[in-house]
Amino acid sequence: DSIGSAGYNTYVSAEDAHRLGLVDVDDDTDIVITSLPTNKGPRQSVRLEGTTRFDSGLFLLDVTHIPAGCGMWPAFWLTDEENWPDNGEIDFVEGVNYQSYSKTALHTSPMCSMYAHVPRKVWTGEWDRATGIPDTFTGLRDVNTSVPADDCWVYAAHQWGNQGCVAVSQVNDTLGVGWNANGGGVYVLQWDPVNLHIKSWVFPRQFGFPDNLQAALDDPSTATPDPDSWGLPYAYFAIGDTTGCSAD
Repeated sequence: DSIGSAGYNTYVSAEDAHRLGLVDVDDDTDIVITSLPTNKGPRQSVRLEGTTRFDSGLFLLDVTHIPAGCGMWPAFWLTDEENWPDNGEIDFVEGVNYQSYSKTALHTSPMCSMYAHVPRKVWTGEWDRATGIPDTFTGLRDVNTSVPADDCWVYAAHQWGNQGCVAVSQVNDTLGVGWNANGGGVYVLQWDPVNLHIKSWVFPRQFGFPDNLQAALDDPSTATPDPDSWGLPYAYFAIGDTTGCSAD
């Protein structure tokens, strides 16, 4: 596992995951992934990695239940691990402990900033904040300063190490315990370097889905989702020429 994601668990092989019941597929549609405690302490867990490489696309994740609680850190993300952070990382589902607001984050090499490149009118979310960072010389935490986390560089000044640029939904229960209690829903990431943006939406199941998104979930082989008809995303990142961040 990558150093940055190594938690208090042991990732097992595919064979062991099935033998231990950590992975189960129901009727070829519902996938259940869980973890197990062990006598030695670290839980036995599963990490899934895709083998297909992408440089753009529309990614849909239909989730009924997401891990939530003290010590939990579920995520669904894209990265080029061997060339991190130079080739970037996009986390479009990530939550820690009891967080209840969906968020999307980019983690990059230098010179990738959203500052002054994301107009208020193109998204509904807000930037995460960076506060309480220790002073370089005294080590004392600065709780009086709070700045938007809109610089995607993993070593950006005045942000936590590897905080990245983080867009947060303003709708509660789009992650965590409340999300699960309401039946989950669908997370969507649109990665579109041609049109100079990355966008994220979150659709709680209790409120229903746009018709063309529902059709795509029902039959991905024939239906085509149309993000232009969904309204504003909660997350918007400007990438490519004329922006503050390379599309690469």
